[in-house]
Amino acid sequence: MKRMLWLLLGWLVVSTSASASGLIIIHEEDFWRRPPPRIVPPEPIPPRPPVRHVWAALETSFTKADVRIKDQLATTVIEQEFYNPNPRQLEGTFLFPVPKGAQINKFTMEINGKPVEAELLAADKARGIYEDIVRRLKDPALLEYAGRDLFKVRIFPIEANGRKRITLSYSQLLKADSGLVNFVLPMNTDKFSAKPVKNVSLKVDLETKRPLKSIYSPSHKVEIKRSGGNKAVVGYEAREVQPDSDFQLFFAQEQDDIGLNLLTYKTAGEDGYFVLLASPGAEVKNTKVIPKDVMFVLDTSGSMAGAKLEQAKKALAFCVENLNDDDRFEVLRFATEVEPLFSALTVASKESRTKAQEFIKGLKPIGGTAIYDALDKALAARPAKGDRPYLVIFLTDGLPTVGNTKEDDIVANATRASGGNVRVFCFGIGHDVNTHMLDKIAEDTRAVSQYVLPDEDIEVKVSSFFSKIKEPVLASPKITFPESVRVTKLYPSPVPDLFKGEQLVLVGRYSGKGDGAIQIEGTVNGEVKKFAQDVKFLDEANDHEFIPRLWATRRVGYLLDEIRLRGESKEVKEEVVELARKYSIVTPYTAYLITEDETRRGVTTNLRTLQMSDPAQLREARENYRFFMKDKSGGRAVASSQSYNRLKQADAPSLAIQEGNVDALRVAEPTQTMPLRRYAGGVPAAPASAGKPVTLETAAQQYAQQSRFVAGKTFFQNQTQWVDTDAQKFEKAKKVRVQFASAEYFDLQKKHPKAQAWLALGNNVQFVMEGTVYEIYE
Repeated sequence: MKRMLWLLLGWLVVSTSASASGLIIIHEEDFWRRPPPRIVPPEPIPPRPPVRHVWAALETSFTKADVRIKDQLATTVIEQEFYNPNPRQLEGTFLFPVPKGAQINKFTMEINGKPVEAELLAADKARGIYEDIVRRLKDPALLEYAGRDLFKVRIFPIEANGRKRITLSYSQLLKADSGLVNFVLPMNTDKFSAKPVKNVSLKVDLETKRPLKSIYSPSHKVEIKRSGGNKAVVGYEAREVQPDSDFQLFFAQEQDDIGLNLLTYKTAGEDGYFVLLASPGAEVKNTKVIPKDVMFVLDTSGSMAGAKLEQAKKALAFCVENLNDDDRFEVLRFATEVEPLFSALTVASKESRTKAQEFIKGLKPIGGTAIYDALDKALAARPAKGDRPYLVIFLTDGLPTVGNTKEDDIVANATRASGGNVRVFCFGIGHDVNTHMLDKIAEDTRAVSQYVLPDEDIEVKVSSFFSKIKEPVLASPKITFPESVRVTKLYPSPVPDLFKGEQLVLVGRYSGKGDGAIQIEGTVNGEVKKFAQDVKFLDEANDHEFIPRLWATRRVGYLLDEIRLRGESKEVKEEVVELARKYSIVTPYTAYLITEDETRRGVTTNLRTLQMSDPAQLREARENYRFFMKDKSGGRAVASSQSYNRLKQADAPSLAIQEGNVDALRVAEPTQTMPLRRYAGGVPAAPASAGKPVTLETAAQQYAQQSRFVAGKTFFQNQTQWVDTDAQKFEKAKKVRVQFASAEYFDLQKKHPKAQAWLALGNNVQFVMEGTVYEIYE
């Protein structure tokens, strides 16, 4: 019987890491044939055993997915190219596990442009193939696909040092849940990839009969371009990536001026989680876009000299040019003193814009930084009759040095003067800014703060932001829920304003169940408007496992920010640790808290979440945590603010955690006296003697690689074993040991399908299921 060897890979399509659509199994005996004998040997040669060469796994040059969705019919075309780096041709079998729940209407396949027929195997027959491969290769990765149908086709030859291009196409009818249509593209193929995929691209062309409202991906950071009310293009592209999650996309069609859609996740007997999407869409009549008042406040102190001021001036010029005709605006520049352009809000006419452009062009850097006076005058300019949104765009690169320089006074005055109806959007330029002050002002005025790093372009960042908020649709929104449910711990909180083409992603917890209406209420042109949608809060729902982790990611972001801005308490720290451990929210900040907690509780080494036992390592982790929490200005302070904001504003948890780690690690420069520790769970990212920081991407990956969030559970790697974090709570529970690839092993995954994803982690796994601890061992 032929022995088979995994050579690489497969994948249904793209991601933060991304990639293909199927997987190729190479026939091992074909590769290990002995070389042909010499025709005329000079003398008899004794028989030799086959020569086994050192060979390399197949590589994936690129993966490209094009998806067209019309209403609820999706057609997916996947193209990928494999490269054989070996000196011999190979023979293999291409396997394509059918996406879970997909109703495949048509399936076609080409190899190097020539059509081939693929054999469709029903799930029960496909299971036998999966299990046989697991036994032969002693690799459980395929168990994740057990229970799915399978397409199979022979591939020969795979030429030596040659490329094989595979194209497959299939169509499916998408399901809708509470008005949201759900599209999934399987991409969790990390375990099959020997090397990162060089290039991954995904494009989804979306078209519906009724206008589109919400378009949301909880799995990836995508670019969404709307074209009119009924069309949109969703794009994703990455290089040198490795897949770790499926691509998921939700979209909804128009039911009202503001679309409201609810998704829930709840285990019976426990409080549930929900995601509420609210979107006005792209087709908002001009009469529905609210005229706004905008106050541009620009720091022109001496420290802004050079590229910073020039970029800021270009950004301001862009914003002025993109005001709506009914808007009013003012430009305020400040240094040692504060100077307005018009002395009052002025209609955004052609003449006033031209005057503003000339004023901006002539700004020079000189003097100190009078932040208190600048904000005080900016907020005082708001008309007494505040029936319009009043937005302050505040740009500064320094700390207050003139007038009242006390942080608490500046924040209190800005909060008081805003009256609850003003939004102060803060942009900190560089590292020499008081992040605590800017973050508090933004938070208290229901706005956001952003930071422009020294190597970033101010013009690009500010212009991109202003394009999103230029057309407000609903101001100061309030949301009420059905009386049959109790809703708590909502994020973001308070609920921000809604803008044309943007959407609100609100997460929270709930208890109770039942049908009823969700109502969103806000002001439009000074009048109160209400929009409602009937929804159902289910008593049990387990289709959307991303919801609890999304909620936990935002919750941890808010709690860490609370510690940073207002000091820590025992209760807050304990909640951060519990959520971070349960939902695999491993960052440089939570890593220390988790380790400290488990050391204090005396958790046994084999059940530790992070293997950070070296006293020096633990001490440095504590120092990093303390400095990141204490610093108000400087590189660490900016990194902390950016990292927490990513968690607080997360739409895709895995990506927010990864990007937050990169933010934190960005300040790990050799010149710092206290660089962020270059360790992940006790494994050095680089030799200590090297004296060089590891790359940001590698360090962030190390934090992520030690943990996996799989099918609702978090696993941490302890040497060769993956351990369920719940095992800490069940040290005295019944334990069942099952040998990998034994009859009992396959009976377990058949009897408990939900365990298949956990078993697929590796040959040594420990997990808790129904109160019993299962230990899989080799």
